Amino acid sequence: MENCLKNKVVIVTGSSSGIGEAIAVELVSQGAKVAIIGRREHKLKLVAARCELVGKKTLAIRADVTKDDDRRMIIKRTIKHFGKLNVLVNCAGVAKFISILSNEAIEMFDEALSINLRSIVHLVHLSASYLIASKGSINNIGSVGGIAPIASEKFSYCISKAALHHFTKCLALELASKNVRVNLIAPGPVRTYTRFKPTT
Repeated sequence: MENCLKNKVVIVTGSSSGIGEAIAVELVSQGAKVAIIGRREHKLKLVAARCELVGKKTLAIRADVTKDDDRRMIIKRTIKHFGKLNVLVNCAGVAKFISILSNEAIEMFDEALSINLRSIVHLVHLSASYLIASKGSINNIGSVGGIAPIASEKFSYCISKAALHHFTKCLALELASKNVRVNLIAPGPVRTYTRFKPTT
């Protein structure tokens, strides 16, 4: 059976650890050309080394998805390097506990919406024309917390993920006629550290 991922260009945000790292490594092992995105350069280097062991070199982009200019840079550098875009995987996210009674409640709520929702909406906006051209796909990483509350004092996380779930459904309706598939995965708690160390 033909490998449908071979030579497909994929952006994976939040790929310096955890779910994003695992997705990036698996995509590379299947022959995809992957742009890995994260804020921590040293961890990006570790993931890039791990990807190279199982497949090919990645395009490592140090970026903060909460910043408009960084989001534009992610798309621009990926297109310049690979010439196209087939898949956007939105994995970058934040989960912090905060009580509604806390003085920092609104600050944390704004942060959750900025990372878990607004950054994704903007990245989709920036990449949509390329994905339409390639008849590609968008894959958002949601959460079981977007379906029902998962813990006390985690309202900001659950609300942001619930909004992401609904945004995904709206996107799927809009982009289906343009042959762009839009899906969401809603995992439960996952350990987000890596023990990988490249050989010297």
